[in-house]
This record gives sequence, structure tokens and C-alpha cells, in this order.
Amino acid sequence: MRTRIARLLATLLVASAVLPFGAVSASVRPVAGGAVRVNLVAAAPLPTCAYRDIVTARTAYSQYATTLLDTIYRLPRAYFPPDLVPTGLTGGGSIRRIALADLLAMDRAARAAGARFAIASAFRSYNRQAVMFNNRVALVGKAAALRTVARPGHSEHQLGTAIDVRSYDRRTPFATTRAGAWMKANAWKYGWVMSYPSHMASVTCYSYEPWHYRYVGRSEAKLIHDSGLTVRQWIWARFGS
Repeated sequence: MRTRIARLLATLLVASAVLPFGAVSASVRPVAGGAVRVNLVAAAPLPTCAYRDIVTARTAYSQYATTLLDTIYRLPRAYFPPDLVPTGLTGGGSIRRIALADLLAMDRAARAAGARFAIASAFRSYNRQAVMFNNRVALVGKAAALRTVARPGHSEHQLGTAIDVRSYDRRTPFATTRAGAWMKANAWKYGWVMSYPSHMASVTCYSYEPWHYRYVGRSEAKLIHDSGLTVRQWIWARFGS
């Protein structure tokens, strides 16, 4: 079965390489006997990075894993998950209850591997994101701010299923720590995926953020990891906006 899945995902990757980003839509579903069927359907190309304010198509709280958020698509201002709970980890913050068990499981595994991390930021409301963005603009200017901080409504943190992590000692840059390396290699096993990997700013629309992870659930995270696509590419390829 694993060989069959690998071959099907390889087919998806080949198609993605031949066509422009977003020109392939993948529908991956289990079928009888435990096999996996991948259907490739033509779709519009992934939009180039631009600054617009279009309300994303999937705004239901149940669609947290496939809600497209980038510099174009945003959540409504009133989007506020009703099931927020404390992370319980060093650094605090709140996330949706649906993501808590896998966050704690990831934390336990990281500790066991000697790769302990802490929370730098978790859920942020629309209004909180507005304050953060405006403060960044005042500090570095709007052009630089746009590359590193999402405008209000456009942040994955508003979903309640995204976290920024930091080194446990607060001093060491996260990407260079054992925790940073461990998260990059293993977070997907617990349902968390890095939204803004290195050298992909032209696709993700944001600078490299090795500390920013979004919860999509273990099944979806495995599909994204195995595809080699970014979160933005994957969601667009499967669902569009």
C-alpha cells in the first residue's frame, strides 16, 4: 500500500512540475481495500502575490485546515473561534481545542528528543493583528512590513490553529536550534506544517518563517508533506480560493 501511495503522489509531483503552480488540482481519497485514489483536475493557476482584500471562500470554523489565507484572501473581521483554550506550554497563548492534543503530543516528542521549544505567539484576533501590523510599519516601513507581517484578516493566527514557536532559552535563533531542526523534520507527523519555508517567498508571499506552523490535522499534514508543496499551493490546488 505504501508503494502505491508513493507512486500516486509521485504522479502528482510530476504534474505539478510540468504545469504552473496551481494548474493541477489533487483530490486524494481512500477507496476500497485501503488504496488511495488521486484525481488530477485542471484549475486556474496559483495567483501571483498581490495585496487585495477578498474574503476567502471557506470561512466555517470546521474548514480551518483548508481555509486559504495569503496576501489576497482574508477572513472576516468578526471571525473569532469559539473553542479557544490555553496551550499549556511555556510562553502561553491560546489555540483551538481541536489542535491542542496534537500540540501537546508534539511537545512531548520534542522534549524526549532534547528539542524543547516554547510558544512565542498563538491565536491573534483581527484587532490584535492590526495593532501588530501598524507597529511593524512604524518601525520598518510599509514595504518591509508587508513581507514579514500579515495585514489584519490575512493572518493564519486568526484561525486559532497557528503558532509561532521560539527557542526555549529565548536567545538562540530558532532555525539554528535543535528544536528548529526537529520541528522542520517532524512537526508534520503531529499535524503541523511550516507555512513559509525558505526560498519560497514568491509562492507563499511572505519571507521565510521557520518558527511559524499551522495545524491542519495529521492526515492533511502528511499529504502536504509528501507532495512537496507549500500550504498555499496545496490548498489552492485542491480547492482554489
